[in-house]
Amino acid sequence: MAQVANGGFENWSGNVPDNWSTANIAPLNSFPITQSSDAHTGSFSVKGEVVVNPIFSTQVSAPYLQTVTGVPVSNDPTSITGSYQFSPIQSTANFVVGCTVIDVNGLPTGIGVLQIFDATSSYSTFSMPIDYTMGGDSPAASVTISFSIADTNALSSIGSWYLVDDVMVDGATGMNESSIQLSELGTPYPLPITDAVTIPMKLATAAQVNVTILDLLGRAVHTVHNNTLAPGNHRLNWTPEKSVANGIYFVRVSDHSGSTSKRLLLQR
Repeated sequence: MAQVANGGFENWSGNVPDNWSTANIAPLNSFPITQSSDAHTGSFSVKGEVVVNPIFSTQVSAPYLQTVTGVPVSNDPTSITGSYQFSPIQSTANFVVGCTVIDVNGLPTGIGVLQIFDATSSYSTFSMPIDYTMGGDSPAASVTISFSIADTNALSSIGSWYLVDDVMVDGATGMNESSIQLSELGTPYPLPITDAVTIPMKLATAAQVNVTILDLLGRAVHTVHNNTLAPGNHRLNWTPEKSVANGIYFVRVSDHSGSTSKRLLLQR
């Protein structure tokens, strides 16, 4: 997983969590985003609540929250995860998690949207898969994450709120992270996969290595390898079964110190 700067919402400057932008307007005393001591871990979480617009009482101020800059990654992330609570005033209100993945060329390559309608009074885990069907083959460079509340009748949603804590980017190694044992995961070939794919990697030292194929929802499709590998160069192979549908998949390689992943395209 890649670390999200202040993804645990422990650090704040006034009414704004560090490294996040909000819909707060301090001069108008409008604060749909606030600090909460009801945390999943640590001391604080972030609370977003639909409030009345301080100027136009017939409008609302939505609790929009977004990373100030993209979370740097060196591999294609598979999902955004975190802990949340949600208290909707009415059944049409929904807690929305969104993300945009930007590739090394500065172009959008993946998106994710998750809508949660069910209320939860204790912390639950969300996992939002990222869809790469819109993008090209260039690797991801950064991820922008956002949270809000949507409703077909905005005024009737006043008082709906969410809590968010421990936000992470799954399936991607952050730029400032590295695996001690797994020194290099090469580019799988050939792509797109029509029959089988070779997964090259290089180990600095012997390690217990797990190589798993995941779908867009982060579900394991096939375990390619789960055993010790000697130091040096290796080439592992995956031949998708006929029951595996065409589409985007990920190969995730993990050892004791972390994991890294690469995107795959199956197109028979």
